[in-house]
Order: sequence, then structure tokens, then C-alpha cells
Amino acid sequence: MKKYLILALFGITGISKGQNMNSCYTEENFEIAYHYVQWKKQTSKKLSENHKVLLEDGYELEALEQDGMPKIVFSKKNYSYFFVSNKNGITPLTKSASDLKKYEEKFCKLMEVAKFKNLPKNYTYRYIDGVGNAWIISDKDIEYKPITKEMSSSGMYDGGTPFKKEITETQFKEIQSLLKKGLQNKEIETDSRRKGTGVIEEAVTPTVTVVSKIILMDAKEKQAIEAWLNAQKP
Repeated sequence: MKKYLILALFGITGISKGQNMNSCYTEENFEIAYHYVQWKKQTSKKLSENHKVLLEDGYELEALEQDGMPKIVFSKKNYSYFFVSNKNGITPLTKSASDLKKYEEKFCKLMEVAKFKNLPKNYTYRYIDGVGNAWIISDKDIEYKPITKEMSSSGMYDGGTPFKKEITETQFKEIQSLLKKGLQNKEIETDSRRKGTGVIEEAVTPTVTVVSKIILMDAKEKQAIEAWLNAQKP
């Protein structure tokens, strides 16, 4: 995952850099907590009025990505805490040492709950190309589910032979990077699923999708994704 920066906003100025803490503030724990918040929002029966995950103490949780930077946001009234990790652990920006401790405890508690849930470490992806062929990608394997003549709108198109095969960690990271670029580029998004467009779905578990976007037919990101996928065919 990319390097991240933590930011705490109080509606005040003069925020100073806090000390680096090495307890539960790690990149690995951030990813575990981030995936948990994403999963919780999709599966919770009750969300806040702002459609965010609720904590017992009245705080709201949100996992979001801005300009390629994932953040876990704790918010309550006029206070918002942005947690973002880097390779050296998390360094908050705040005004007092007591606040540092409070944020650490809140994040650590979230992390422990997330670890207990034991969600998969990596995302699962589903990609649908311009004619409806589907690809299911996990960190273990890749599966191709093609359109048949009976399923196609023309009654003529056939996507070929379905298959499923194992992939390496390096291969997973390659296709994940391409899919992430497609998800992050807002300029290639479209609201309607037209012929030729592609669909990228990111799932925190195989059955819980957290992001779904339609990308334009002529986007270079789409071409790169499909070139990589088609190269995996037997």
C-alpha cells in the first residue's frame, strides 16, 4: 500500500507534529482496520444519519480514498481524525500529548475488533469487459467466465473457453495495480453501462463489494487491464 500521512483537524490552527508511536500504529494494522471499516459499512444493519459506521461512544467511522490516499476518519460533532499509515508507523499531527494518547487508544481498539473479524488480507476483484466477459481475481487465482452465444445480445458472439488457474503474488500485485489505476482515475468514470465500457469491482471479501465503477471504452487504463488479463488465457 502507498505511504500515508495522519492528520487531525480540530477547526483550529497551530497544530504541531506529534511523536512517532510504535504500538498498534503500523501499516499492516492500518490495512486491517481499513478493510474492516469498509466491510462494516456494507454489512451493518444500522448506520449513522451520515451513512457512516457507528461506534458505541457516538463516534462515526469512514474509510475513504482521496487522491489515491486511503484514510480512516473518526468524527464526532466538529472533530475529525484522519488516520493514514506509512512504512515507519503512524505519526499524528496534533496539539497535545494527551490527544495523542486518546487517538492511539481509539485506533488500537478499532484494530483489535478488526483483527477478531479476521477478514482476508487482500481484496478480491471482478472485472467485466466491454462485451460482458467476466474475470474474478484473487491473491490465489484468476477465473475467466466468458459470454456464450446464447448469452450474447447478437446471438453470435462467443467469449471462448472458461478457465481458472493459480497466480503468483507478483502477478496479483501487477493486476491489482492496474485495477487500482482504473478505480482512482475519476476522469474515465461513467454513470451508464454501455457496450464497450468496463466494470471494476473491488471486494473486501468475495461476497462484499466495497467499490464498483464503470470505466470508458477508450480509457488507457481499460486497455492495460484487458491486455494483462487476455495474456493469461491458455
